[in-house]
Amino acid sequence: MFGWAFGDLMRDIPTICTPDDHDVFQGNLWGGQGIPKPANLPNTDDHTGFTQTVKMVNVVNTTQCSHLPDPYDPAPIEQGMIVWYTSLNYGRVSFAIVSDRIFKSGPDYVATWEGRKDHIREPLKDPSSLEKPELEFLGKRQELFLEDWIRDWKDVDIKVLLSQTLLQMLPPITDNTIIS
Repeated sequence: MFGWAFGDLMRDIPTICTPDDHDVFQGNLWGGQGIPKPANLPNTDDHTGFTQTVKMVNVVNTTQCSHLPDPYDPAPIEQGMIVWYTSLNYGRVSFAIVSDRIFKSGPDYVATWEGRKDHIREPLKDPSSLEKPELEFLGKRQELFLEDWIRDWKDVDIKVLLSQTLLQMLPPITDNTIIS
């Protein structure tokens, strides 16, 4: 449907499309590196894991990412789920295309409040209480990919990171390394 709706625009302009949470029938997706959502939890969007089967998620990922270059590390994650994070050079611009929603940990690992765990309703006295060493945002494999990508400037003048969600509050990179 997206391709049909925007076909006239996409016909002449390079376009990168990636799947998002609603494409796999979730309002919010905290993929936990491909784990299924535990069956004993309510089907809400504030728990880590996928509600749909890996077969369905793989169909969505394949359908929406087959136009991209091969993944940096194509080894499947949990349940045999395929990955699609990659880089693409167009002109002298290098794009890193990451899949944070598939890898990141959910708020159920840190939330201590009642109600939806992905909605903070009051200012936190100590926001660092949400920081835990076992939590993942991009996953180790994507972090390694970004380490390699940021160092490769062959035939490239600028780099652009494409992600499904905003990367917030990162300190400036001063020595060409990724902060993790």
